[in-house]
Amino acid sequence: MAAHVVDGRIAAAKGQKHAAIEHWAQTVAIQDTLNYDEPADCYYPVRESLGTALLAAGNAPEAERVFRVDLQQNPRNPRSLYG
Repeated sequence: MAAHVVDGRIAAAKGQKHAAIEHWAQTVAIQDTLNYDEPADCYYPVRESLGTALLAAGNAPEAERVFRVDLQQNPRNPRSLYG
């Protein structure tokens, strides 16, 4: 999961929007399989990053869907609310 986070950030920094989206989507898929644990296995909901990448690529409707799913799982998440 961490490798996809790093690869997603690198792709975004290089302007490779579609590659970044793919890495974030894979990270979300992995995070969705994790069992609940305290502390959480991942320190933040990665849907935030997927939504941001989708917005950067000009896909606002899909980004909105991603942010809304995140808000169902993480109510009042300020980054998803802002997205």
